[in-house]
Amino acid sequence: MAVRGRVGPAGGRPSDPGRADTLSALSIRRSLVLMAALDGWDVSDEALTKTYEFDDFRAAMAFMSRAAERIDALDHHPEWTNVYNRVTVRLSSHDVGRVTERDERLAEVLDECADAETAAPGIDTFGHDPAAVRCWGVENGLLDDEAAPLQQETFTAYHEAAQGPR
Repeated sequence: MAVRGRVGPAGGRPSDPGRADTLSALSIRRSLVLMAALDGWDVSDEALTKTYEFDDFRAAMAFMSRAAERIDALDHHPEWTNVYNRVTVRLSSHDVGRVTERDERLAEVLDECADAETAAPGIDTFGHDPAAVRCWGVENGLLDDEAAPLQQETFTAYHEAAQGPR
């Protein structure tokens, strides 16, 4: 993977637009650390990019919906596109023209949202989003925390609360 970027005054913009872009040793080290920390992300000074692939369109849209609330809470929004079962994400802090800690944190949040996509095999989800069930389970005392495994009882209770008894 090529690591590209530019060196210049604040914001990473070159002071002389005619000169060739180069990377500082610090920039290269930071990019290598990010590549190790952010699994599956392509890293450059300008942006972090990743394509998530899901089982189908519905799962891809559920991921985007799951992520929306957390994205708003961070007040840092991605460039993203959806084509059937794929969501391609590009993260960059446009105000400074480079990748910042805000982008790194958002990448971690998106990975967490993608990982929360599925329930264990054999559990009837009743068509509900596991991430929504997990949050509801924590709020209603059925789960100790968001890392607790989802059980059939949690999905059943959520379904009955949302839809009425089965």
